Amino acid sequence: METHMIKILCVDDEEDIREEIVEELEDAGFETVEAGNGEEALAMVLEHNPALIICDITMPKMNGYEFVAELRENHPEHCGIPCLFLSALSEREDMVVGLKVGADAYLTKPVDFGLLPANVDAKLREVDRMHEGGEGEDDAAPAAPGSEDDAEAAAAADAPADEFAGQA
Repeated sequence: METHMIKILCVDDEEDIREEIVEELEDAGFETVEAGNGEEALAMVLEHNPALIICDITMPKMNGYEFVAELRENHPEHCGIPCLFLSALSEREDMVVGLKVGADAYLTKPVDFGLLPANVDAKLREVDRMHEGGEGEDDAAPAAPGSEDDAEAAAAADAPADEFAGQA
């Protein structure tokens, strides 16, 4: 995958972890911008329009759940940016909530620097395929009717962002 000029937003309140992730992404040829919490992340999205967001969940001011919900619900011009949660919250329930609130993938800490770039590349390829195929977000294939994904997607669509406030 060609990575020049692809900008990734890395959001984590732990500066040492954020710097390690940013270094790995830059070594892989990506351009990066950083934020230490959800409020800063929202400002960075509006200013830089990144191609992808890697986001922690447990952060001050605005947690990752709240940030992604805000982005998906109130910023339609940026709601299609793929978001990958990268969190120490590793219980199945945490992952389900993260995906329901709007994350496109959920990885756990400690950071696996083999799995993270593979997920970044996969999400960027998915976006490229959607653009090459002329598909818009509304044209994406829905989950199979009656599947667990379909039921979870329907439940997530009905869940207000306030439901996730304060979680993490």
